[in-house]
Amino acid sequence: MRAEIPHLTPAQWQSDIRLLADAVPKTHKNAFHHTSKAEFGREVARLLKLAEHGSDPAIVVGIQRLVASLGDGHSGLSTMGLFRSYPLELMYLDGEIRVIRAGAGFEKAIGARVLAIDGTPIAEAQRRVLPLISQAENQWWIRDQQPRKLVVAENLFATGIAHDVDGANFTLQRDGGRPIDLVIPSVPAGTSIDWREITPLPLSRTHTDQSFWFTDLPGTKAVYVNFRNYSDLAENARALFDHVDAVGAKALVFDLRFNGGGNFTLPRRFIIPEIRRRATLMAPGHLYVLVGRHTFSAAMTNAIDFKRDLKATLVGEPIGARPNGYQENGMITLPQSNLRVSVSTLYYQFWPTNIAALKPDVSRPPNWGAVRSGRDSALTYAIAQLRQNGRR
Repeated sequence: MRAEIPHLTPAQWQSDIRLLADAVPKTHKNAFHHTSKAEFGREVARLLKLAEHGSDPAIVVGIQRLVASLGDGHSGLSTMGLFRSYPLELMYLDGEIRVIRAGAGFEKAIGARVLAIDGTPIAEAQRRVLPLISQAENQWWIRDQQPRKLVVAENLFATGIAHDVDGANFTLQRDGGRPIDLVIPSVPAGTSIDWREITPLPLSRTHTDQSFWFTDLPGTKAVYVNFRNYSDLAENARALFDHVDAVGAKALVFDLRFNGGGNFTLPRRFIIPEIRRRATLMAPGHLYVLVGRHTFSAAMTNAIDFKRDLKATLVGEPIGARPNGYQENGMITLPQSNLRVSVSTLYYQFWPTNIAALKPDVSRPPNWGAVRSGRDSALTYAIAQLRQNGRR
C-alpha cells in the first residue's frame, strides 16, 4: 500500500493539528501519564508554528513527534505506505548501529558500522530521532525503534540529519577496513527490495514472510515455533499440535522475538490449553520462549502467560514493552490530511509490580559476533539445554 505525503496549506495543517490536540486527551485513557499537559501544549504550539512555513514532510514528522511525546508505544502516527526509506536494515548491537542487510547493489554496506549520515555523526543522528520514539516503554524498545527511524528518509530530512528525502551519504566502516561513503537513494513505500543478507542465516531469520511456522530441531524431540504474528492463529495452532502429536515431540521452543503484537486472547484460547493437555510439554524444562526488544504488545502479554501459567523459561534479552501500561488503539483521522493517529484507550496490568521490562530467565542478547557468524545465541542455548537434559 502506497500513500502520498499530503500537500496542504498552512491553514489546513493548523486545522488538523488543533483537532488532534483537542482529540488526544478525549480519546487516550490517560494522555498525560508521561508528558505533562503543559509540555504537550508547548509541543502543539511548536508544531503550529512549523505549519506556517515548514515543508509538508517536516510537518508530518512533527505530528509523529507530537504523538510520540505521549510516551506509550501504542500511541503513534500511522506511517504505513507514507514515507520513503533507504534499502538498509540497521540493528543496535554492542552499542553500535550495524547494517545487517542491504538492497542489491549496496552489498558493501552489509556488516558495517554506521559512522555518519550526510555528515551527521551517528550518535547525533540517534539523538535527533529519539523524540520520534515513545519514551515511556523502556530502553530495549528504544534500541529496537532507533535503527528503524534512521532508515526513514523523511525522518532524516525533518530532523536535519540528511539534506533531502531522495538520497543520503552513509559513512560506513567494516571490521578492519577504512571508512567508506555510499550515496544511497531512498525508495518509495511499498517498493520491492532485493535484499542481500549476512550469510549464513540463523534459523530464526528464515521464512520471514510467514506469520507462524515450525520445524523439528535436529537431534532433539523438540519443535521450534517461529510466531511472528497472530494471523490465522487457530488454524496454525491446530497444525502445530497435530505435528507435535504425530512426531511425539517432548518439548517446544517458541520464538516471540519478531512478534510486534496482535490479539493476546488468541494464544490463551488456542495454544496455552493445548500445551496444558500434554503432560510431557508441561514438565519442567520442556518449554522455552525466546524474547527480545521487538517482543511487543500482545506478544509481551503472551510471554508473561507462558512464564506464569506454563512455567516456561524465557531466553534472550528484556522485552521491549512495559508489562503494565497503556495499550489498544483508538483511531483519530485528521480530516484535512487524512492522516490516522492511534492513541491508547486502555490500561493493562499484566505483572504484579511496576517494572520497566520483563527480563529473561537466561540472558542471551544478540551481539555482533553471533550475528556476523550466523549464530543465534538464544536458540543455541535452548537447544543445548534440551540435549543436556536428555529431552531427545
